[in-house]
Amino acid sequence: MNCSHLRWTIAVSLLAFLVTGCGESSSDGGGGTGATAGAGGTGGTTGVGGSGGTAGSGGAAGTGGTGGQTIVISDEVASPRTLSRRFVKDAANRDAVCNDGTDAAYYFDAGSGSGRGQWIIHLQGGASCGNPQACLDRAQSSPWLTSSASYPDTLSRNGLFAADLGLNPDFFDWNAVYIGYCSSDTWRGSKAATEEEGGFHFRGHDIIRAVLEDLQDAADFGTDNLVNATAVILSGTSAGGNGVKQNLDRVAEMLAWADVRGLDDSAFWSREAMGGSPLDPGKLSERAAYQGFVFDDSCAVGEPDPALCANSMVVALNHVTTPYFVVMDQIDLVIIGAAVDQTPERIDAIAESARVLVRDHGAGFAPRYGNHGWLADPLSYQYEIDDLSVLDSFGNWYFDRAGPALVVQEP
Repeated sequence: MNCSHLRWTIAVSLLAFLVTGCGESSSDGGGGTGATAGAGGTGGTTGVGGSGGTAGSGGAAGTGGTGGQTIVISDEVASPRTLSRRFVKDAANRDAVCNDGTDAAYYFDAGSGSGRGQWIIHLQGGASCGNPQACLDRAQSSPWLTSSASYPDTLSRNGLFAADLGLNPDFFDWNAVYIGYCSSDTWRGSKAATEEEGGFHFRGHDIIRAVLEDLQDAADFGTDNLVNATAVILSGTSAGGNGVKQNLDRVAEMLAWADVRGLDDSAFWSREAMGGSPLDPGKLSERAAYQGFVFDDSCAVGEPDPALCANSMVVALNHVTTPYFVVMDQIDLVIIGAAVDQTPERIDAIAESARVLVRDHGAGFAPRYGNHGWLADPLSYQYEIDDLSVLDSFGNWYFDRAGPALVVQEP
């Protein structure tokens, strides 16, 4: 893969990205920064009714190499999976509502064969808002991220959800749940609306709890309901990836009878590499108070200042004990677009920090493509580093196979 071509692609994509204003930055300090990516493929966070991510201008079949590695991008496309919408039961009385008070919803497709006892539960991404004006702007520009009113009856998703034995052999037959993101709080709010704070509900934490409870109802899901699950993957992209960090240990405790693991996509990045200022506990406290954050339990008692728990990377690096796998594009265009500048030096620093973070974590996939949101994208099986894709390496890690579970593309 030619580095000059790569940087030219980044520059063009960044220009389009910045002009269209797609990169809403999160004050979280680690992940969940934006709603769409550029030339490397759309990020799949453009709304519940969106495409869920498709390869962009970099997605044509091709072969290249960096650092002695072989990079192959195939043009194979699996059959997407269609999931059907379900609203949370008695949502208002269970505090499981969107920003505007509409009932939270999720999409479901039943597993088959040996996959009937295994579950993928995915948290949708789509940035966030941290004050009344920002949330009002979000509601007006991206209403599907603040309300379930326009959610379609069905949803098609590819990648990890693909119904294709050939391209997704490990997970094609698992139960699939895709929870719509309409709370704007990176999945950790638990606060009712107040007039003085804009009239928005922040119930991401409560929505996860309510969906997990609904999935255990034998009247709706029969004998293959979540009570009889043997394995559960809590996955999430961007803001959903932050939701995985903040909720994974709690979900593992709620579903103690199952083997629960995490899959964190496009939300494992360094604030410092982006040029961010040192964490300000005061600002983190304001954000946490505005949205009623429910912190990871061990972080809340383990940090000298609990406000630091509002930063998802603090939680991930110091407190999450449930095993999880990371997918982080080193040149994620959303992350680069949210940095203080987009100089070659800045891009190199962001890429280097991603490589270090993923290597230090020990289980992950870190390509250099520019995509934001890999899990529901065909790129999750199309893009290969030395014959290994996202799904290949994740499967190696999950099933403890002999193949590599840590794949990092060299510059």
